[in-house]
Parts: sequence; C-alpha cells; structure tokens
Amino acid sequence: MGEPATELAAFAAELGVAALPGNVLDAVRNDMLDTVGCGLAGATAPGIRELTGVLEHWGGRCESSVWGRAIELPAPAAALANGAAAHALDYDDTHDGAVLHAGAAVVPAAFAAAQMRSGATGDDVVAAVAAGVEIACRLGAAVRDGPSVSGWLLTPLCGTFGAAAAAARALALGPEATLDALGIAYSQCAGNGQATLDAALTKRLQPGFAARAGVLSATLAAAGITGARNVFEGERGWFRVYHRGAYDRDVLMAALGSEFLCVDLHFKPYPCCRWMHAAIDGALALRERCANVRDLERVEVRVSRQAMASTGRHPSGSGGAGDVVEAQFSIPYVVAVALLDGPPTLRHFTSEAVRRQDVLALARRVDPMIDGDPARASGRGISSASLTAHFRDGSCSAVEIAQATPVEGASLLAKFREACAYADIGEDDADRLGRRLLRAEGEQNADALARAIGRPVEAGVP
Repeated sequence: MGEPATELAAFAAELGVAALPGNVLDAVRNDMLDTVGCGLAGATAPGIRELTGVLEHWGGRCESSVWGRAIELPAPAAALANGAAAHALDYDDTHDGAVLHAGAAVVPAAFAAAQMRSGATGDDVVAAVAAGVEIACRLGAAVRDGPSVSGWLLTPLCGTFGAAAAAARALALGPEATLDALGIAYSQCAGNGQATLDAALTKRLQPGFAARAGVLSATLAAAGITGARNVFEGERGWFRVYHRGAYDRDVLMAALGSEFLCVDLHFKPYPCCRWMHAAIDGALALRERCANVRDLERVEVRVSRQAMASTGRHPSGSGGAGDVVEAQFSIPYVVAVALLDGPPTLRHFTSEAVRRQDVLALARRVDPMIDGDPARASGRGISSASLTAHFRDGSCSAVEIAQATPVEGASLLAKFREACAYADIGEDDADRLGRRLLRAEGEQNADALARAIGRPVEAGVP
C-alpha cells in the first residue's frame, strides 16, 4: 500500500466534472451555494470586520474577490477573509460522520485560486470543490478520536488539506505538484478546540486560516517548492503526529474516485453548533406540548460525551466580546430560545439577543448531561438528544431525537435568501446569484462568477 497522499493528489489533479455522479454534483453545488450564503451573511460579523480591515490595510495585488465587500485582495488574503466569514455564524455545512465543516475552508480556496488563473472556468471551480471537500471529509471520517480527546478541531485541520487540494485543482496543477501542495499544507495545518471553550473570536477565523494555507500551499507548489511526500502515513506523518496513529485507513482510501463521502454533507437549519441540533428539535417538540414555559421547573438534556464537552456550558450573558460565540455553543441557550421563540434564527445570535433576560433565566433551568446509555454517550459522530421536561405540578414530558433534520432541496435556496437578507442583499439579487451558483459548472469564466459574489447586487445573469 502506497502513501495515501500520492493517491489523493492524483485524485484531485485528475478529477473532472464529467466524472462526478449526479448526486455528488448536486452535493457540491449545494455546498457552494450554502457556503457562499453563509459567507455573505458573516462578512460583517464581529471578528470578521476587524480581520478584513487588517487585510485591507495591508493591501497588495487586487487578485481575488472578498465576498460581499466589493474589494479584492491577494488570493491567500481573500481566502482567509471568506473562509472566516463563511464560518462566523456557525451556519455552514457539516459532515456528520467526519464532524467537520468542509465548505468554509475549501470553497473560498477554490474561488480565490481560480481567480489567479487566466482561463479558469466554472467547471474548474466545481471540480476543485468536489476534490477538496471529499479529501477533507475522508480525513475527518478516518480519525477515530474527536476534539474532546485530541484537542484538535478537524474543520481547520482537515480543511487545510482540502483547501490545498482544491486550490491545486483550480490552478490546474498535475499530480506531482498537487502532492507537493499537500506536503506544504502539512507544514501549516492547525486548529484547536480551546478557542471554542474560551468563546474566542479565533474560533471563527480557523477555517479561514486553512483556506489561506491551502492557496499558499498550491501557489508555492506551482513555483517549484517541494513539500513532505509521506504526508499521512510517514514516520512523522499526520496520523502519527496529530492523532497518535488512531485512524482507519479503509475509510480514508476505500473506493476513492468511485464513491464519495461528500454526498452525506448536511446543511444546517439552525445557526449554531450541529451537536446541539437534536436538542433543539427536541425542545421544539416539547414546546408543542407546553402551554406556558413558565410552568417548567427544569429541562434535562442528555447528549453524547463529545457534545457535552463542547456545548454543555450555560451562557454567561456577561456582555463580553465572546457572548455570541458562547451562545453558538450552549445547549441551555438554544433550548431556551427554542422553547420561548421556536426555531433559532440568525437574529438570536447577535450581541443584543444573547443578553435577553428571559432567555438567560430559562437557560438556567436547562440541565445538559451525558446520556446514561453508554453506546449513545460514547459516539464520536453528531449526538442524539433525550429531553425530559419537569413541570411545577410534578408532571413530566419526555422526547428523544435520534438525528437532527438537515435543510434540503428548495429549503436550501430559502436559507440562501435568508442569509442574503441578513447581509442586506435584496431577494432578486439573491435569486440571481443563487441560480448562478447552482449551475456554476456552466460558467465560462470563473473570475466573473467570483466577482459576482464579491458584488452580489451586480450579479446579473449573463
């Protein structure tokens, strides 16, 4: 068996849109639509405004578009800004088996690199995204330990390799140069879970760091810089150094090029950590049964050990810069919102909304805990949830949600319009841009499509 990086590089370099089955092509189109929508909505989020301001201050070659901002920056900087924006609102895609967000690192890298190359088409962008997302998902699914064990967040960690593969494909690099790009990416990949636990704004930036590293890696490889070759299974390769050898090679390599893990991407109905979505669905079910939430004494929420470690904290409502990030990763907060208002929306995750006293008061009566069933408690994948509502009169009501429901089909376009509206982009402009993204492989000029994302109010249909 050869080094996986060699086969993954050849897969990325040689992948064309014609080789993608219909369901894979649909998944890639949808991921591009969803990621761009999240990026447009997140472009002015706390942390992203400041980041883009720093990048714009540094300036440089006007090379790649910053989404929704009508400015252009050097390709690595644009990828950083767009990747961070796409993840800022925690509304971006999730692969439930890999437990990562692939699009936020990969899609910005593919677009930024495509704008560097004269003659790049929509086909090139779609193939680049397909290759990068698939590689990121396979790496994440192959890892046996989640962030509560390893400390690594797989979104930026695997996303760096996915972004490098996508950028290399967008630049039309061959297998050898793409292998170098993966090796160069290995010298840069990082991403920790402490940013989540500390509610730091850097939680939002990490996929952007991965996107930037991917574009830089492919660009350096194109210039002749070499990278490590035994990237994943070498004596000091990624699986040994980052994961202590705890991985499944078959998951990583089985049926590469003929079967695609990216078809299992899920698109979020709620703008917060995916590990909490089953709990939200359970709270919505309880809301249907509860005439008045004031009658609630407390609500127990049982989730997996991994989910509890990342999302089991109560919101502080301290008025600090991290309050919104804290709420995006708080089971008590989102359950309280669902019980009081119904489905959580983008409007529930603003600096004002997360300090609502009625929500915070109810959140204090929500008790998250590790599920008593060992099988459900120990899983690394997205958690199920069991909720029990205890009422003041002594009665109880219980609900169990095995798997949260993702957004699909026409609802994904509705989500895109919602994200655009949050970014003050009109419905007609949103529809025009959305249609272009859903048929991106037909675009003759990738730069024109990328510029339309940078200037969505000018995104007319050619």
